[in-house]
Amino acid sequence: MEIDRTTIKALSADTRLLLLKKLTSRRKMPSELSRETGLAPSTVVEHLKVLEQAQLVEKQAAGKKWVYYSVTEKGMGLIAPRTPIRLVLTAMGGLVLTAFGVMRMAPQAAVEKAASIAQGEAAVAQEQALQAAAQGPDILAMAALLAGIIAIAASLALLSRWQSRLPAKAGQY
Repeated sequence: MEIDRTTIKALSADTRLLLLKKLTSRRKMPSELSRETGLAPSTVVEHLKVLEQAQLVEKQAAGKKWVYYSVTEKGMGLIAPRTPIRLVLTAMGGLVLTAFGVMRMAPQAAVEKAASIAQGEAAVAQEQALQAAAQGPDILAMAALLAGIIAIAASLALLSRWQSRLPAKAGQY
């Protein structure tokens, strides 16, 4: 999506942003937008023309009398981005915590055992493996792993809630 000077100008007025947000739920006539915002119909039409020039909304004539405006894909992309930042951050945090937990749970004794075997010290390697097994699981690793799984589950819940809010396609109502 390209953001040019016309788009920036169209988004520079709070009124135009409000009209754009009002159109995200369904297509509307200028008279509906006028009632919802408390603005004069002529003011609403002027703002819609600016949004139309920036290709953020499109005008649709229905018969001889009715004119509807709806948000374009470009407009929808600016109002409701494809991937919400909260979803991305939650998923990334979950993945980092899960990876940390898995890495902490990987026995350090296995690495030390491999080094000992490479040096021909089988008895030392066996003793280190037994000590590691006796220590039990690392609490910090288990907590990080659990927190990571919870964060990933939360990001999946956010994703499903976010997807249910989006219209199937801009202009279809």
